[in-house]
Amino acid sequence: MIKKMKGKAWAPGHITGFFEVYIKDDLINSGSRGAGINVNKGVKATAEVIESSNDKVKAPGISRYAIENLIKDLDKDFEIKIEFEKKIPERCGFGCSGAEAITSLLAVKDALGLHLTQNQIVGIAHRIEVKKRTGLGDVVPQTQGGVVIRKKEGGPTVSEIDRIPVKEKELFFYVFGPIETSEVISSEKKVTKINKAGREKRKKLLEEPSLENLFECSREFALETKLGNEETLMFLRETEKKAALTMLGDSVVSLEPIDELEPKKSFKAKISNEGLRIL
Repeated sequence: MIKKMKGKAWAPGHITGFFEVYIKDDLINSGSRGAGINVNKGVKATAEVIESSNDKVKAPGISRYAIENLIKDLDKDFEIKIEFEKKIPERCGFGCSGAEAITSLLAVKDALGLHLTQNQIVGIAHRIEVKKRTGLGDVVPQTQGGVVIRKKEGGPTVSEIDRIPVKEKELFFYVFGPIETSEVISSEKKVTKINKAGREKRKKLLEEPSLENLFECSREFALETKLGNEETLMFLRETEKKAALTMLGDSVVSLEPIDELEPKKSFKAKISNEGLRIL
């Protein structure tokens, strides 16, 4: 009888309010600076693993590349199947690809009983995200939970982060559609504009680290970089509510309900002070 091994893991969604792009020759030293919020709606991965005559990974998106990287040097071959339960939209600024990568890796690690640290697992995910240009700064904050300031770019052991201690407050989300991260961070002109605005907002937030100031800095960043559609940008210009855009995605996040918008989807989620974990 073939023995089937199982593992499960969960990670929060992560929204970025503002950011700076730093692409270097070494993937682990590349990434982004900025600030964002982890939320209690995220991604759960379930891994089913059996021994096989050759490695075979059935997993969607970048998680397949991450798992292939994880198992390539193991003594045995395995057939691995990954299934996701996602409570956050894809390509809309909620760190979905990063959550898929780290949860699938941790679920496989759990199933196989591999002796790996969290930094080793997250390092693989970070390299894959940067290489595929699906994200630059989600996976490290997603291991921490809470409201995170990324003071230095890079993967685990390289990056420098700090947290703003907050209660698990309810947030309101209004999703209009996806934005391709790779298209934005591959444009030198856009990156120059992004980095100028991002540096200014990071400095402003560090001078007064609070959730309210994060929203103010993020709103200013969206308006200065114009990384959103005309409806959401016009709303940010005119509203007196504490609201911002999720980066990179055409979605609005607010500290209070909004009636003026007509999104494709809306939902509520709380700030999650808990990060990546085995289930």
